[in-house]
Amino acid sequence: LDRDMSMQSLSARLRAPSMLSRAMVGISRGTAVARCQMLYSIPPAMPLVDKLEELDMLPWWRAAPLRVLGTFSPSQWQRAAGTDMYHVCATQAREPILYSAGEGALVPDTFYGKFILTGLHCWLCHVRLRAEPREEWEHLFKEMMETLWEENLVAMCKGEGLDLIMASKYQKEMQLGWHGMVIALDKALESEEPLEGLREALLRNIYASADGEVPEQASAASLWLAEYCAAQRVHLDSLPAAEVLKGRMRWQPRAGAPPEPPAPDA
Repeated sequence: LDRDMSMQSLSARLRAPSMLSRAMVGISRGTAVARCQMLYSIPPAMPLVDKLEELDMLPWWRAAPLRVLGTFSPSQWQRAAGTDMYHVCATQAREPILYSAGEGALVPDTFYGKFILTGLHCWLCHVRLRAEPREEWEHLFKEMMETLWEENLVAMCKGEGLDLIMASKYQKEMQLGWHGMVIALDKALESEEPLEGLREALLRNIYASADGEVPEQASAASLWLAEYCAAQRVHLDSLPAAEVLKGRMRWQPRAGAPPEPPAPDA
């Protein structure tokens, strides 16, 4: 890329389907979603918290050196949980229903669309974490967000072909965009009409193009996504604190989808 490219043109490039994207995928939305996996590292075979628990069960003479090194300190447990929680968010953000024109939110199939959905799920986790004492999740949340930004920077360099300087500059713009979105979402939760507030915030931050234009179908899609977020929030509130603080977040299956018909009586 030309180093003199303005941030506005760079923003337009990442909000639009890239040439690499068009070359690698067909026109089906499902294929496009599968490509998203290239932009994020594969989650570890075993969650980090599970691995720590396994190490913590070692005989004392094997675990002693790890304890001396601080492997089992509270901050290390939180950082492991934060990494695990990020991967839970990134995995959920790839769900085809979020991109499907037929049944879901119809999020734009762009780099920015995939990033902002991951960030949206991180925000949902943060809302749940705030119900617990801050000292029990402060390092967890920091690690989750640091992993998001590290993954995003690598994705811009490797997935979109940006050099490190340009990717770093755009990273700052995306961080400002994410913070602006979550501030608007938090305000929506405190408003008299939280669902409508969520819809408006999502409409502005996810569906609007770089020049502020909103597609015709975005109003219905943003409402669907707002209802999805509301349903996931209720579901996350029901999870035990002990599991949440270990990064073991579970999403409500097909939240926001039309209810399935009851099974016939046997």
